[in-house]
Amino acid sequence: MSSRNMIRALACGVLAASAGLAQAQPLTETFTYQGRLSDRSELADGFYDFQFRLFRDAAATALLGNVITRSNVEVVDGLFTVTVDFGGSGLLFIGDRRWLQISVRPVGGGSYTTLSPAQEMTAAPHATFSSYAGIAEIAESAMTGLTDAYDNDSILDATSGPVSIFNSNGGLFDPATLQIGANGSAAGGRLQITSSNGNNAILAEASGSTNGGNLQVFNATSTPIITSQFDISTNGGGYFNVYRRNNSGVGSSIGFQVDGNFAGNESTQVTIRGDANTMTFQTHVNGDASVNLDADAINAVEMLNEPGIAFRASSGGATLSPVAATIDIIDQRTINCPSSGYVLVIASAEAQVSHVIGANTTANMGVSNNAGSLPGGQDVELRIPAILPTATYDRPVTFHSVFSVNAGNNTFYFLGDQNSTSGTFDMNDVALSCLFVPTAYGTISAPATWAGPQLDQPSQYYGGLTPDESIAEIDQSILDNERRIQDELQAMRARIEEMERQLAREEQK
Repeated sequence: MSSRNMIRALACGVLAASAGLAQAQPLTETFTYQGRLSDRSELADGFYDFQFRLFRDAAATALLGNVITRSNVEVVDGLFTVTVDFGGSGLLFIGDRRWLQISVRPVGGGSYTTLSPAQEMTAAPHATFSSYAGIAEIAESAMTGLTDAYDNDSILDATSGPVSIFNSNGGLFDPATLQIGANGSAAGGRLQITSSNGNNAILAEASGSTNGGNLQVFNATSTPIITSQFDISTNGGGYFNVYRRNNSGVGSSIGFQVDGNFAGNESTQVTIRGDANTMTFQTHVNGDASVNLDADAINAVEMLNEPGIAFRASSGGATLSPVAATIDIIDQRTINCPSSGYVLVIASAEAQVSHVIGANTTANMGVSNNAGSLPGGQDVELRIPAILPTATYDRPVTFHSVFSVNAGNNTFYFLGDQNSTSGTFDMNDVALSCLFVPTAYGTISAPATWAGPQLDQPSQYYGGLTPDESIAEIDQSILDNERRIQDELQAMRARIEEMERQLAREEQK
């Protein structure tokens, strides 16, 4: 079947449509198809049955409209002529590409032979779309209920009732109803989409001259499950509701509610209701009242999984023992850590040192997680030199370090070790703080031991960071922070997905 014959057939279709228009009759998508058929390499003669299908793709997988059968068609010297209308009511040829597939058999029996490939339809059938756009008579025939559809070719006139578009062609659209019209006595606009059984699916309407718009989504039984509207109770803001399974429409049947302008004070309130529990988030109040949860909604582990502190202070203190290799506990504090992490330990005191001239009075001090030893970098020496006169000397001291911890109780100590046998160390106004943090933003390392100034480099000390080490630690801190953010985002996504699955299960009940 040649392309020249196809073009000639389409041209005939256009002529037929134009003739109908000249007589002011409703224009359809009927066109005349003329082709040449060969049967076993010979031009066919006789009577044949034809089937015509319309597709939106060249592979002929997406069927449009109805399957058209033309039976007992006479073919003379291979030529035949038929008229075809796929029943689209003006909606099949709207400017998109279309392909025609033809199947044929000898009249009266046998299986159909599908001619390949499907033929692309060129411009002539699509020309009907432009006619539908501008001619009221065509719109009247294509869409049921469009009375006086156009006023001066530009305004849709619905004074005699709502404008309705009914589509019964399941091959192109699902059966549905779209209505655009007035909202009863409220005299506002209305857009209503119903399902195939006539129940409401979506309704958008103006609820009155002062109350703004109202959008509703319904379930299969025409009961609202989602509503969004202007907040009529406070004259401002929006109001959004998602209903629970009982769907009665008011009060406790609303499962999720957002009041954008609660009580007219331009603050938002969010309420989440279940069968037994209710949670409220209120931005118009401060402090504890801003979030209302049911009793025991957050357990102890969840509440503690955040920075926490343990602290002890006393005006009294302890006296160090002037005994070699004896380490005294000046103070201690236990902190209950909800998870693994880190504890920053800070100790301070006023050291009152009774000194006798002629001998050094010394003691090492620091913080530790072991009552019997001071870790490296924490054995900080407090020294009153031998040359100083006999007297009592007051020295404020402060020590700190960071320790890795596991979940559970962790005890930390403020320790002192007097090295000299002369003199005494009285520790007064003692304070010990333990701060738990679950996340590190940089490299955690034990403090290095200071060996004192070097003779050849008086300004340099053992344990200090080089410039490259400092840059590397900054980079590591940035990476640790980005990793923490990604972990928290992933946890949030998992919680949101679980909530969506729960909502989907509730909607299916």
